[in-house]
Amino acid sequence: MKRRWICLGMLIVFLSQAGLNAQNKLSLEDCGRLALENNEKLKIAQEQLGAATAMRKSAFTQYLPNFSANASYLRTNRQFNLLGEDKFLPVIPFNAIDAQSGGLNQQAFSDPAIASDFLVFDAQGQPVFDEAGNPVFKQYVYLPKEEGELGSKNVYVAQIGLVQPLFTGFKIRETNRIAAYTEQLAMQKQLYESSELLHKVEESFWQIIALEEKQKLAQAYLDLLENLSVDLRNLYQEGFVTHNDLLKVDVKKNEASLALFKVNQGLKLSKMALAQLIGIDLEENMVLVPDQEDDFSLITQDQLYALARENRTELQMLEQQINISRSGVKIMKSRYLPDLAASVNYVVSNPNLYDGYAEQFSGDIIAGVALHVPLFHWGDKNHTLKAARHGQRIAELELKQATEWIQLEVAQAFFAWQESLERVKMTESGCAQAEENLRLNQDNYAEGLVTTTDLLEAQAMWQKASADHIEAKTAQWICQSQLKKVGGQLVADYSRSETLLSP
Repeated sequence: MKRRWICLGMLIVFLSQAGLNAQNKLSLEDCGRLALENNEKLKIAQEQLGAATAMRKSAFTQYLPNFSANASYLRTNRQFNLLGEDKFLPVIPFNAIDAQSGGLNQQAFSDPAIASDFLVFDAQGQPVFDEAGNPVFKQYVYLPKEEGELGSKNVYVAQIGLVQPLFTGFKIRETNRIAAYTEQLAMQKQLYESSELLHKVEESFWQIIALEEKQKLAQAYLDLLENLSVDLRNLYQEGFVTHNDLLKVDVKKNEASLALFKVNQGLKLSKMALAQLIGIDLEENMVLVPDQEDDFSLITQDQLYALARENRTELQMLEQQINISRSGVKIMKSRYLPDLAASVNYVVSNPNLYDGYAEQFSGDIIAGVALHVPLFHWGDKNHTLKAARHGQRIAELELKQATEWIQLEVAQAFFAWQESLERVKMTESGCAQAEENLRLNQDNYAEGLVTTTDLLEAQAMWQKASADHIEAKTAQWICQSQLKKVGGQLVADYSRSETLLSP
């Protein structure tokens, strides 16, 4: 029997140890690292960056020749015919042809000795003309219409070649620049999403730490009321206190129990929210381990603004937008310029174009240069150029506006941090005073010098002062995270040891 109890005890110890090991202990840095690795919104930003990189590489290929192959088959119902009707072609002797030009010798037509060999003359010795005014020849060659039919009803054409742009009015250059700016924009957006995510993680982390401290405080306050309730019931049984005193304590106990319940529920929901941010299971039994120190010194407001002006991704994104709009203006200007391209193609066709349209395949290499010069299109290019310039001006104004907003944001974050420091000092003093007041009231109550109401009030003051101090410390850490965020240093803290705030 004794051995059985020993085995049962060892099993309980083992299960307890396994439960402790199952707890996932996470520091603030661990949470940030998990968030950067697992958060779905950040993964979307990474995919957008990958797409922008692919588009930049695609834009570079516009400098290179474009190889293509084409093939087609046509089935015609009728053949091509060079003759609309049967033809009679006059026969002209060689002496009526000019040896130098290869054309007709007009003098031969006016010389009767030569013209009589191939022209028809009337009885008066004059050449005979037809109704159209053409001279009538002695001999004609008959050319039927069917002899003018060309090709086949089956037409095959295949082509392979390349086109190399020579000059496009700098369109390709500016397109490549836009693609590079877009990639930088996607990269800055990824950093922006990372900064926003890390700030949410840190804010959630410290809120959970605060709720855990409030949970301890609520439990301690409830324990005080429980102990007081036990003492009062003993005194009530002996007739030293009234029933009203018991009711006052019970009311406070109910309020403290409800507050503890709310804290427990809020803590559970907050941990689920943090788990969603860092990409782990919502029911994960995680234990947060704060690893921050309280001793921090702050740089000046001007230094903080200089860091923000240099590192804020929002400003860098807007600068890339300005660069994109400038390249857009140059592309609109390039539409006024000519386009020049060279091409080399090898073309195969059936019927054979080089051998009387015979039904056989034949090919040839064709090279050429094409020039396109825009002349007039009702002001279209002028309007699009104006629109691009307006877009550039909008981007410049947005950058100016964002710079002013960031300057204001830096000032607000700086003042909030200073206020949080002062609030921590004041709440520390208030905690010390409330704790001393509680101790004195407990001693005086034990000696019968104060009433139950006075003691309950002292306990409530101690609980409120402690809660205020917890909130002040939480605000201090959240303000610290906000300072690093507005200074553009929050992401850098997870990749290097240097921090905006130095111990």
